[in-house]
Order: sequence, then C-alpha cells, then structure tokens
Amino acid sequence: MNDITEQNASITVTRRTDLSVLYKVLRRVIRPFRPRLVSSHKRYPAGSPRLHDHPRRLDRIGIQERKAEVLRGVCAGFSAGQETDHDVLWLYDFQAPSEDPTGSPRDSKKQIHAIYYFAGGGFQSPASSEHWRFCAHLASSLAPSRGRLTLVSYPLAPATPARDALPILRRWLAQELEWCVAAGDEEAEEAGDGRIISLAGDSAGANVALSLGLWCAGQLECAKAAGDQGQVRSFARLRSILAISPPTDMRNQNPAIALAEAGDPVLTKALTADAARAWSKGSGTNDPYLSVNLADLGNVKASGLRLNGVVGTADVLAPDSLVFLDRCKDARIQGSWLVWDGQMHCFPLAACYGLQEGREARAWVVNILREVT
Repeated sequence: MNDITEQNASITVTRRTDLSVLYKVLRRVIRPFRPRLVSSHKRYPAGSPRLHDHPRRLDRIGIQERKAEVLRGVCAGFSAGQETDHDVLWLYDFQAPSEDPTGSPRDSKKQIHAIYYFAGGGFQSPASSEHWRFCAHLASSLAPSRGRLTLVSYPLAPATPARDALPILRRWLAQELEWCVAAGDEEAEEAGDGRIISLAGDSAGANVALSLGLWCAGQLECAKAAGDQGQVRSFARLRSILAISPPTDMRNQNPAIALAEAGDPVLTKALTADAARAWSKGSGTNDPYLSVNLADLGNVKASGLRLNGVVGTADVLAPDSLVFLDRCKDARIQGSWLVWDGQMHCFPLAACYGLQEGREARAWVVNILREVT
C-alpha cells in the first residue's frame, strides 16, 4: 500500500498512488468499449421507477420494497399538487440476518443510523447489479454498528429532470428527518443520541446526495434564524454525505477534463455532458444545487454537516470533484476524502469483481460510515 494522509484544519485526505497489475490490465481491456459500458437507451416514465426485478436476497441480506408517500406542501415554498396530494417514492431496505425480515424499518428501536443510498446511472438509469451488491455489502458490514441501508429509487431524467425530481426528494427527506425526531424518546433526545441519517451515492447519485445535503443545511440555518426548535432538531438529524465519484459541475468546462478523458477507461466528456443536459433541463447548468461547485458552502460549515468523498483521478468527473474538495477545505468543512491517482470512475463498486483497489476503497467507505455520530 502506498498512501499519504493530508490533514488540514477540517478535511482529512488519504491519497493513494498504487495500482495493481489486474487493474492495469482491466482498464486496457474495457477502454475500447467506453462509453457503452455505462450507456442506456431505455427511457423511464416520470416519477420514481418501481424496480420490479430487484434482487430479493444477496448473500445473507434480504431486500424488501417499500412505498413512501411524499406529501406535497410539507416544505415551505412548495405548492400543492393539482391532481393528487402526494407523490410516491420507491425504497428498498437491506436487512441483515439479525433484523426481523417481516418488520418495517420504522418498527425497530435498535436502529440509530439510517443510510439512504442513491445509485449512479447518468441521472437516467436505476441501480445496476453492481449497485445492489455494493449496497448489500455495506448493509452487512454496518449492521453491527446499528446502521441500516436503504436504496432510494429517485425520479430519473429525461421524464423527470432535477427541476421536478429534487422537490419530491426534499419533501421526502424532510419527512424522514421529522420522523427521526418523533421516533426518538426524550432521554435519547436529551443525551444527543437517537436516530440520525446519512446520504450516500455514486456518480449521478452522489450529485443528488450532495444537492440534498446543501438544501438541508440551508433549511437548518433558516430554522435557527427563525427560532423554530422543532425544525432545528429535525434538520440537524442529517449528519453526513458520502459522495463517490460525484459530478459537481454541470457546465463540464474545466480545461483539465481533456487530460482526464485521455486516461478514463469508462466515461467520455460527451457522455457526461449529455447526462448533465438531461438532468438540468429547465434549471440550467448554473444552478448551484446541480453544479455544487457554484454553491455557497457557508450553511454547510455552520450546520456541522460532514462531506466525505471518494475520487479516482482517471475519471472525466475528477477535475471538478477535486475543485469541490478544495472548496470544502477553504470553507473549513469537516470530512474525509479518499483520492486515488489513476483509478477509474466509481472504482469502489468494482470490489464485486475482485479488484483489490475496489475492496480497499469499499472498506474505507464502511469505516467512514461507521464513524458517523
């Protein structure tokens, strides 16, 4: 192992430079097939897609489907719907063997850390087999530390771009955070314990997680300013964001992207630009909730929300991701980042293929999530 840990006042960065022989061979083999490895021509209808063919069990982890009704008008600034009073979001709960396979995750008094995972797919495709396996491993590893993982089937472009998808996800998150407070007993609240939430995701899903984190931090600071202690307790329950290979700038104009593209075995600049256009339709690529490199991070700093990340530098998204990391450092935001020189897009998910770097990065992710308090 060849790693260097950089520590500033707030961010810990672990930088790796070693590359296995297997990975060097793998990236040569798959490069001629880019971007077909990650492209999808299937279009999904508006709203949260129900994943009928999801696995029911992976290894010893059971997976149960759950429908969440997302009330309209829950958050300030959102108007009531014209046809119905709620939207639907499909959720997939990963249950370790020690958990009751028939019970709702809201029935368990033992859960204190809920991790909601958003899978990548260019904002246009749902979770792949690699995502299900990755999430199953996380769920199994985190169960002993009282963590529970749920995969969120979020609305997809082009039928539901960010302009329409993010309000649904924000209302859903507000409901989940309010429930976290309602479910905690008074003693837990007084001790600062109780139930907490983390948002995690890879690629497009990492962008969604970051966007929701920025919004939540803003809501928390607004609640503090208004003296609304109920809302403060709710929004403070979101403790961390974990972003794996995140797209952080929909403008796709960083000059360093061209150099990264030359070594990227998976993505191309044209592919990521197409995905950005589909997701930002009606909002624009300058929207700071989509291009988080443009966001004011002051609320994140004030909220105490931790922003963690994983970046492989052989990725067209890496130059902008590293800009975001530098902005987090400048804003003195708390967090831990793994930066692996020469690694491909979303390489922790390659652990399911036996890639050593993928397994080590996945273990790093588990450790970061275990530390959330």
